[in-house]
Amino acid sequence: MLSEDILKKIRKKYEKINDIYSQFLEVTLKIFSLLKQDDLKSASMLVEERDSLLLATQNLFEETGDLLKQLFKQEGVTDGGLRFLKPEYAQNAGEINSIKESIKNYITQIKENDAKINEILNQNAKEIKNKISSLKVTREIEKKYNANKNYQTNFKLLV
Repeated sequence: MLSEDILKKIRKKYEKINDIYSQFLEVTLKIFSLLKQDDLKSASMLVEERDSLLLATQNLFEETGDLLKQLFKQEGVTDGGLRFLKPEYAQNAGEINSIKESIKNYITQIKENDAKINEILNQNAKEIKNKISSLKVTREIEKKYNANKNYQTNFKLLV
């Protein structure tokens, strides 16, 4: 395969990564919106979708790395030896390295977002448990109140 063909493939992969990352951000925003509305079921389904987008991004990142290795091997360049590339490829290789860095930054950002979402989910889970506990206590109080009320009514009927 020609070096230019490899570079075209790398660019296409980078465009796909950007598209997927945009989708990832949209899904993340939807998740936060659903969490604010206490819609945990829908949010958890979107978390699964977001995770699949993250996996797709990582796979594309690995494929891009393989293409880079293939390009360097074809051009007779070892890792880090960009200065020995032909001038027309040096600029592209520099762009590719910046793409790799931006992808790493995306992944770091994704992990940070994951941590925030997990924190919110844990917090919401705790709040739900507390609400359920207080609801159980309220129901017990209602039962005792109704039992006491029935007792008083029955007692009045007897007297």
